[in-house]
Amino acid sequence: MTHQASATLGRETRAMLAIPAPIEQAKWRWVAGRAHLLTAGYSTHLQQAGATVMLLPVPSRVHEDLIQEAADIVARLDGLVIAGGADVEPRHYGQAAAPEAGPFSAERDAWELALVRAAIAAGVPVLGICRGHQLLNVALGGTIIQHLPPHVGGSEAHQPFGEAFGEHAVHTVEGSWLRHAIGDTLDVATFHHQAIDEVGEGLAVTATADDGTVEGVEDIDRGLIGVQWHPEMKDHGGVFDRFVRLCEERRALRA
Repeated sequence: MTHQASATLGRETRAMLAIPAPIEQAKWRWVAGRAHLLTAGYSTHLQQAGATVMLLPVPSRVHEDLIQEAADIVARLDGLVIAGGADVEPRHYGQAAAPEAGPFSAERDAWELALVRAAIAAGVPVLGICRGHQLLNVALGGTIIQHLPPHVGGSEAHQPFGEAFGEHAVHTVEGSWLRHAIGDTLDVATFHHQAIDEVGEGLAVTATADDGTVEGVEDIDRGLIGVQWHPEMKDHGGVFDRFVRLCEERRALRA
C-alpha cells in the first residue's frame, strides 16, 4: 500500500465527533458581536486522541425542524461532546428558576437536548462536560441543584475563585469507566455553581467530590459519560483518549 493510500485509509477510519458551538457576545481584533465561541481545548484534546472534530453552530432561533435536523446530523457521527457553559433552563426538569440560576439560552438548550436525545436513540456515544454533564442528566429525566452553597455549605470547593477555575479532588467508583480513565482520585479543574440532584434514568454515579457532590455519571451500555469538571483545561489522565476509543468501538458494533 502506498503512503498516500495509507494516509487516506487512516483519515477514513478516524472517528467523527461533533461539539455544538454556542453563541456568545465576543470581541476580537477590530470586530465585536455575537460569535460561535468554544474553548479550543475541547477540539485539541479530541484531535490529539485521533478523532476528526466538527463544530456544530447552535441555531440563532428554535425552529420546527430542529429535532429532525439533529437526528440527521447524529446519523453521520461516531460521537457527540457537549461542552460547558450557561445553566440549563429549569423548565426542562420541571422546576421554576431559582434567583441564583441563569443566564439561560433557549436556543442552546433546545439544540443540545435534541442532539443528545438523537444520539441516545441512535446508539452514538455522548460525553457531557460541566453543563453538558448536567444536560445529559436532564435529557434522561434527572434534575439539577440550582445553586450549591445551601446544599454543601459554600461554593469554595467548586467555584473557589469566582471568575477563575479552581481545583479539587474527585474520587471514582471501582470498576467504572471513569476509574479506568483517570484512576481512583484526581485533582480536577472546576468552575460550577450547580450539580446533579436526582440522577437520570440509567445513569450511575461513578465520581464524587469530598463533599458528596456528583462529579461523574455513566451508562456504558449506552456509551454515555458525564463529568462535572473541565478535562479540556488540563491533562486529566485520558477522558478524551478513552472516549474516542469508545466511539471507535461503538462505530464498529453499529457497522
